Amino acid sequence: VFSYFEGQMLMSFVNLGIPEVLAKKPMSCGEVARKLDLHPRSLELLLTYQVKAKLLSKNADGKYQLTNSGLNLTENGENSLSGSIKSMAMLVGPSWQMMDYSIKTGNAAFDKKFGMGFYEYMDINQEAKKAFINWMAETVREWVVPCLDSLNFKNGSSYVDVGGNTGDLLVSILKQYPQLK
Repeated sequence: VFSYFEGQMLMSFVNLGIPEVLAKKPMSCGEVARKLDLHPRSLELLLTYQVKAKLLSKNADGKYQLTNSGLNLTENGENSLSGSIKSMAMLVGPSWQMMDYSIKTGNAAFDKKFGMGFYEYMDINQEAKKAFINWMAETVREWVVPCLDSLNFKNGSSYVDVGGNTGDLLVSILKQYPQLK
């Protein structure tokens, strides 16, 4: 039950842009609050929690800085998970809150929650679209590419990546199986 609260704290941390600000330089709570127009005392509670979660550290001068794990929450970090977190906050979470509706009716919760289909929504909400594209690229990097050794494309001659997103999966497969077209 309490993991829900932890997830909400993480989503707020990312959605408010705190990792992006702290990636540039260590800052005090007051500096972050002024930079992002946040309530200082409330922000202090969030930052303190992120220190306990080992996403931040606090130096002797009272300045916060991202840990190596915290760097993964920046949008352009090498191992960024920002798209996954933003997609959970913007798309998945709101849809899952409507699960009762889906179970009662058999209809898509997303459509009910947002008043339109998923791809229609992506067409009008560029922020959500960007987060979703990043989430899919992160999923390929973190989950799919590590599993490629368990797949066998050795006897194959062609591969079709339907949807493709950024092409990361296709590139990874072709590197491992250069005979594929």
